[in-house]
Amino acid sequence: GGGGSMSSRRMSMDYDSKVAMTTAMGTIEYLAPELLEAIQIFGRAGGGGGGMMEIDAKRATALYGYEVDVYAFSIIMWELATRRYPYEAVKTPRDVQQMVLAGLRLRLPAGCRIPER
Repeated sequence: GGGGSMSSRRMSMDYDSKVAMTTAMGTIEYLAPELLEAIQIFGRAGGGGGGMMEIDAKRATALYGYEVDVYAFSIIMWELATRRYPYEAVKTPRDVQQMVLAGLRLRLPAGCRIPER
């Protein structure tokens, strides 16, 4: 395998690059819904913060595309616009997963304005 390349029109990656990217997924708050469907989250006993993720790497790789990166970038833009951590009131990663898969998305709070072009 080799690395990927990026052009101004489209990003292309070989299979090895995709597997490396999806099997080392990071913070759940930034994962696109299609990737959240490919993981199983096991919460810690008694609730609280973290949890373990089991990833169906083959399925996640098949679903991985530039849209996944656009979704993550939009969460970062939300974070910058609001100066808040995404899903900060949600108790567990599994709860974040369930919310996103149910179609709930982050909203800009009242008074938060994004400049127009």
